[in-house]
Amino acid sequence: MTQVQVGGQSVNVTFKAIKNVNLKIAPPDGQVQISAPHGTRLATIEQFVREKQSWIEKHQARLQAQAPTREAQFLDGETYQLWGADYYLRVRPSRNRQCVEISGDEVVLHCRAQATREQRYDLLEAWLRQQLRAEAEPLIAHWAEVMQVKPNGLYVQRMKTRWGSCNIRRATIRLNSDLAHKPVALLEYVVVHELVHLFERYHNARFYRLMDKFLPDWQQKRQSLNYPQQDAVS
Repeated sequence: MTQVQVGGQSVNVTFKAIKNVNLKIAPPDGQVQISAPHGTRLATIEQFVREKQSWIEKHQARLQAQAPTREAQFLDGETYQLWGADYYLRVRPSRNRQCVEISGDEVVLHCRAQATREQRYDLLEAWLRQQLRAEAEPLIAHWAEVMQVKPNGLYVQRMKTRWGSCNIRRATIRLNSDLAHKPVALLEYVVVHELVHLFERYHNARFYRLMDKFLPDWQQKRQSLNYPQQDAVS
């Protein structure tokens, strides 16, 4: 990774085997991140950032305007979000099996009375991955049939900077477990996005034509994920 300064703006630049220059504003602090093809001159990247300055400032301002959220402690009475809906988190001491279940408008965590925050988080995270897999697998099967592609596997994990990824060589899909906090329609967008990569590796005009074909409202769904990103042909 290389860091450059453009008009007082700190920009992280990563060179990859890609065709396009990709610009991302990373939460929570609005860090400017550039992915560029190997061999791209820094002067070209600096000019690109200057041309996108108004777009960058707009999204940085939006992130800065958002109120900071208190780190969840996963305690009884907190709010827990699943598929875009708010649930009450109920923590119930258990000497036997530790598990998570849904009861009405509650997510009930059965765990040891002395469980630490990290242990409560681990139990909820494992359950969240199960929920995501249960929703994602039929979606992948449906869209694989529609698109006539053959994905070979699904992996679910916590991801810091991506909602999903596609290993084109192995034809496998990887999804961020945090998608289970979002509405299912947004999970569907990520699934379609990653499956389209089995046709086209790069975020180029062909990729976006395929997205328009399979999921015409994909741009609105991407925006709803609140993950500012802009792709441009270098």
